Amino acid sequence: MARIVLYGWKPGLKKVGLTLFLRNKAGYPLAKAKEITDAVLGHKRVAIEIPAVVFESVRAELTALGVEFVVDDDLQRQASKES
Repeated sequence: MARIVLYGWKPGLKKVGLTLFLRNKAGYPLAKAKEITDAVLGHKRVAIEIPAVVFESVRAELTALGVEFVVDDDLQRQASKES
C-alpha cells in the first residue's frame, strides 16, 4: 500500500471528481469520501492508502483533479532535511 497525504487544493479543483475518485479508486464509502473532500477543501491533512500497483495512475489523477498532496515518503525525506 502507498500512503498519500492530501492537504489542499488548487483553483479549479474538481470537487465531485475527487469524491468519485475516493469512492471508485480508493474504495471509500460515499460519506467518508465526502468527509475527506470537505477536509481537503478546508486545507486539513488527510492520509489515504492506495494499492501500490495503481500508485502512478493515482498520482496523475489527483494532480489532474487539482488536489495538493505529498507521498508519505516525501514527508519523511522533508523531515530529514529539516533536522
